Amino acid sequence: AVWFSRIVAEEVEKNERQEEYLRKQYEKARNLMLSDIAHDLRTPITTIGGYAKALNDGLVTSDEKRTEYLEAIENKAERMGDLITLLFDYVRLDSENFSLRLEKTDVAELLRENAALLYADVEEKQMNFEIEIPEESYMMSLDKLQFSRVVTNLINNALKHNEAGTTITLKMLQTKDNIEIIVKDNGTMIAPMIAEHIFEPFVVADASRESKGGSGLGLSIAKKIVEMHGWTIELKQDFERQEKSFVINMNHRGKEE
Repeated sequence: AVWFSRIVAEEVEKNERQEEYLRKQYEKARNLMLSDIAHDLRTPITTIGGYAKALNDGLVTSDEKRTEYLEAIENKAERMGDLITLLFDYVRLDSENFSLRLEKTDVAELLRENAALLYADVEEKQMNFEIEIPEESYMMSLDKLQFSRVVTNLINNALKHNEAGTTITLKMLQTKDNIEIIVKDNGTMIAPMIAEHIFEPFVVADASRESKGGSGLGLSIAKKIVEMHGWTIELKQDFERQEKSFVINMNHRGKEE
């Protein structure tokens, strides 16, 4: 009995240590995220405050300069709004009350719709957009709104982190056992150290976030949504061909013949 009690006590202590370790890791990750959120919000707030004060104090006299300051304020405010929206989406996906609204959907048609919505953005960035989606229907059980968010996040990620002239490809491949959705480009490759943690929130380096406007939340949201559907997403890079691809592997549960 004494021996058994000692074993039980040691096991309980071990579990408590594990729970304490996980709690500290969670708090560390949460604090790091809060720090990064504060950083990403502080920069545009500082700019907005400085430009607004200059306008209010009458320091800006020319109409051209005044327009420039007002456009900067508008852009920074939009940047903050986008970040807050992404943060809201990221947190909401983890809430107990959130659940996917699954319905039979033609995956090919949904991809074409999302591509059409972003075509103007690709042209504005002076990039090329290639669409390789089969004509036939492929019905899957999925959340149309959330899965559309995955596709747009992946394409927007390519728009933010590549230069003009880059070719972005949205591709769908189907086999007997699997459907792959691929968003690839021939732009800037991702450093291996960053690629290893690419789906973690705020993983992008500070300099990149400031210069290119990325928050590091879009890919984290995409991964959460994909995994909630029971699928997987991964980054593949071919350094010889200078191509990187985000690949979503979907099973055929719910596919209608």
